[in-house]
Amino acid sequence: IVGLHHARGDFAAESDAQLRAADDSRTQESDAVRAGRLVAAAELLRKRAGKREEATACYERALALDAGEIVALDALEAMATETGDIGLVAQVLGRKVAATAKRPNEQRAILGRLAALQAHLGRPEAARAAYARALELDGSFRPALAWLAEDARGRGAVDEEQAALERLAMLPADPVEPEATAAALARLGELYADAERIEDAERAARRALALVPRHPTALAVLDRVLSTRPASHPLAELLATRAEVETDFDVIVDLLFRRAALYEGLGELRAAMQAYEQLIALRPSSAAAWNRLAALLRNAGEWPQLAQLLTRLAERHAADGRRGEAEALYVEIAHLAHDRLGDAERARAVLHKALEVEPRSKVALTSLLALARGRGDAAEEDTLLGRLSELAEDGAGRAMAVAEQARARHGRGDLDGALALLRELPPASAPDAALKLRVEIEEARDALEIG
Repeated sequence: IVGLHHARGDFAAESDAQLRAADDSRTQESDAVRAGRLVAAAELLRKRAGKREEATACYERALALDAGEIVALDALEAMATETGDIGLVAQVLGRKVAATAKRPNEQRAILGRLAALQAHLGRPEAARAAYARALELDGSFRPALAWLAEDARGRGAVDEEQAALERLAMLPADPVEPEATAAALARLGELYADAERIEDAERAARRALALVPRHPTALAVLDRVLSTRPASHPLAELLATRAEVETDFDVIVDLLFRRAALYEGLGELRAAMQAYEQLIALRPSSAAAWNRLAALLRNAGEWPQLAQLLTRLAERHAADGRRGEAEALYVEIAHLAHDRLGDAERARAVLHKALEVEPRSKVALTSLLALARGRGDAAEEDTLLGRLSELAEDGAGRAMAVAEQARARHGRGDLDGALALLRELPPASAPDAALKLRVEIEEARDALEIG
């Protein structure tokens, strides 16, 4: 009868026939067969007639007869998933675990799904229990070990985390997800390093890097390992690689500083200079990088390169409005050009740049004055002395500056010009030296007129 109704496509009659047959005790069918009929009827009610409640009742009746009726459990899980009832899905999975007791591989997979769902529902203890049962069936069940390690880490249970990670490390690398294996090995390396098990930490880190050559955590662990040993080129190379893979800008800068200092320690000053140049390009505001590079160039006697570096820094300060710092650097560059490079004209030009950023720079004016006197440029000497007198902070200071300018004119034979300056000074406030100079000049001029 069932077959006839099915052939005609009368699914309602077919399900009804299956139910009557399941309830007919005269057939003397086994519970497993009757359960199969109830599942068949439920499938028709769910998929053909859309009667979910009646179908659910039939599935439950089938399971009452045969708790291992996996088709019924699959259907109940599917229905719970369709309605988004995650709690009910977890319940069904628990029943499926019991139903697959004699099929360990299948049961292990279901336990994994159940554990993941319990974790999603915020039931860590239930998840732990499910994963533990899965590991009893298969001690190499990777998802269980990975979750237990992460769970232990979240709880601060270092010993439990390490134990799970060590079991993971014993497994062959996952060919589908080598990154996951590398992450586990790198984390294990961190734990070993924290425990000062340096050799174990190095082995774990290198295994991780063999799978993922630029794994950030593994590189950091290897950095910790190599940093316990004397400075070396491998560590310098490692720091460069770490800087390339890091995403935190401050960490990158710190790594490059360490690399530059390491090269200094190794006595490889050229490499250190290049490292500091890289730092300056990365963080132009880093005074430490500028200063260290300048110190290396100064110690190496590389004066042209030092002058170029200081010029770049001075221009940067000037652009940022840091006039005092720019002025000081330009004055330093001028002395460098004059004393080390023997280029007086360049020194003069740089001092004028110092005056552009700080027009009242006495240091720059005084340095220009020395250059003017050195080449015998009387006109510029007089101009610079005049500017210096204008910068005097009080009457006495200005009088001294004017007296110096007048003395210079006197020395060049410009008696009238010298007297013109001195006569501008009020006699009452002029220093004795200025008054004495005025008398000397006037006497000299009178002598010339008499003669």
